[in-house]
Amino acid sequence: MKKLLLLNAAILLSFSLFSQSGPDPIISEYVEGWSTNKAIELYNPTDTAIDLSNYRLTRYSNGSVPPPTGPLNTQWYVELSGMLMPYKTRVFVLDKRDPEAQGQDAPVWDALQARADTFVCPLYNESYTLYFNGDDAVALEKLDDSFIDIFGKIGERPVNSTGGTSSPTGGWTDTDPFNDGSGINLSGDHTLVRKPDIITGVSTPVDKFNILTEWDSLPANTFTSLGWHDCSTSPDTNQKPAFDADSYAFDIKIDDPTGTSAGTVSATDPNGDELSYYITAGNSYDPFKINRSTGEIQVAKTEELYWQDYTLTIDVTDGTSPVSKTVDITVEGGYTGIQNLSHSVDIYPNPVINGFIEINATAGIAGIEIYNLTGKRVMSLLNEGGSRRINVPLKNVEAGVYMLKLRFSDDTMTARKILVR
Repeated sequence: MKKLLLLNAAILLSFSLFSQSGPDPIISEYVEGWSTNKAIELYNPTDTAIDLSNYRLTRYSNGSVPPPTGPLNTQWYVELSGMLMPYKTRVFVLDKRDPEAQGQDAPVWDALQARADTFVCPLYNESYTLYFNGDDAVALEKLDDSFIDIFGKIGERPVNSTGGTSSPTGGWTDTDPFNDGSGINLSGDHTLVRKPDIITGVSTPVDKFNILTEWDSLPANTFTSLGWHDCSTSPDTNQKPAFDADSYAFDIKIDDPTGTSAGTVSATDPNGDELSYYITAGNSYDPFKINRSTGEIQVAKTEELYWQDYTLTIDVTDGTSPVSKTVDITVEGGYTGIQNLSHSVDIYPNPVINGFIEINATAGIAGIEIYNLTGKRVMSLLNEGGSRRINVPLKNVEAGVYMLKLRFSDDTMTARKILVR
């Protein structure tokens, strides 16, 4: 107990308990998702723009505490920059974007990357601030060492249900004393959103960290609440944006390359606020992305584009809870490269019942690829002779609907649906 009192005294002496005069942001969202899916959202609950260059985000890893004298280890924190406008958010996401990387450097999911305003901490050895797990305290601080807002309890490392700190990592729970593993772990593998009535940060280290006092809990890898925040200080005069059309429907071709525009959705805000657009349904697996500023929908993953109809949910937000609209996109089976060609194709039998198909065409066949309806390629076959007829064995292909891509010897392509029974 004596050591604990000395520790608390050291924390209080080395950091001022209250922030300097002037408006301060708060931590409005904490994302502790799988792998590298980590993010912190800040919100400005005031009517005055805030210069973030006066602040830093600091991680107190595994129960570490501020030193009683001298500067913090620079690896603990990341200094911020830019202006945070009134009643707006800034989303900081761990800078892991290499699609080929693995382990600690595995890429952040596309749906979270789309929400980022700023990517930070690309190298762990330079700053490990956003490499937090559910047992790490994270603080928003001024550069003069004063606390502005604290998530967690500094100096404490909560344990898991067996009293350990790994396999799995511990976290703060919903059951008093919140640190001994009893109850539901809320700080690990969760997204936590600040309650609307919280307008000032926790500037004094707490004795116990009861998450549910100030935070609402969402499942792991929930990113749709990033980029906007509902707060009780938001002006009563704020009006929601409205989409400019009742419905949207676009057509694209199955071989449209990455970057091809499917079409644009648009909305108007009565207050003239800047708007942001997001795909909120299907973004983790559908091969589309949306320009956050303009609402233009583009092909993002050509290798996953297959012949079917898509229905996407698009959100538009002015910084508060979004407005949603559905968008229908039809991927047409014909390839853009053969629209004016007369190559015909016959596939027999279709549905496939004997474990093979025979393909006959009026042009030489260079090869085929078969994709399932998740966009995964399940088979490829080269036809080196370039004959107009080939047999394709399908005995190892599970029953279901597939897309067959057919490439001709003149480098044109077409596509057909096949049903395997």
